[in-house]
Amino acid sequence: MTNSNTTFALAAAAFAASMAGEAMSQETNSRWSGCRAGVTAAYAVSGGAVSATPINFEFDNGSSGTYPPAENAAHDLSGFASAGVLAGCDFSLPVFNLVAGIDGEVGYSMLEGSVDNPPPGADDGFMRRTTEMNGVYAMIAPRIGVDLGRAMIYAKAGAAYYSMESRFEKDCTEPGCTAVVLNTTGETSGVAPMFGGGVDVALTDRILLRAEYLHIDSLGSFEITERGYTFKGSGGATDIEDVTFRGDVEADAIQTVRIAASYRF
Repeated sequence: MTNSNTTFALAAAAFAASMAGEAMSQETNSRWSGCRAGVTAAYAVSGGAVSATPINFEFDNGSSGTYPPAENAAHDLSGFASAGVLAGCDFSLPVFNLVAGIDGEVGYSMLEGSVDNPPPGADDGFMRRTTEMNGVYAMIAPRIGVDLGRAMIYAKAGAAYYSMESRFEKDCTEPGCTAVVLNTTGETSGVAPMFGGGVDVALTDRILLRAEYLHIDSLGSFEITERGYTFKGSGGATDIEDVTFRGDVEADAIQTVRIAASYRF
């Protein structure tokens, strides 16, 4: 009876020690488990090169032609890109210190690029190409990371929604100048693939900092168009309405670096 009690006590102690060790291990591995919310900002470092075709025009009577855009009409979208809020949840996996989760982000983009360069022999005035990513954006992406203690490195891939607008402007501002005045615009919006990776650092058990790289794919080409134009001459301005202008614009993928600060619940 004594031996049985001793055996039972030893078994119970071993089981308790095992459970305590497992609990400690889970506590260590669960540092990144939970949900979080915070703020983020992004800077476009490269990419976003915008290419544009000449502006084609067609009169209602069937005659048509091409209005050449500015030379070197390609321009880049780079600089401060966006600010927003983010949220997500993570949970620790029981193998290789892996952490799985999902990221969501909503914000406002404010990225713009332009080129101003009239071609040789153009009439008085200027030509300007401008492309903007100004508007609400949203992103969602699952991610997988490796728990390194107070830091976690991760990779993610998902989808981004955003919009773009492009303009071809032609005007003159000098007194008495003669020029075709044109403002041809177009816009597009949609969902594009995105992928990247980064590192999260836990300053405390609740405060997290992030540095991240994201590649956001192009939305493809879209059309800019305008009905009619104004002709500025020595006798004043005349509106011409029986003609339609069209051209195509396409922007490359955008490469961004991002920072974020989050609070874990």
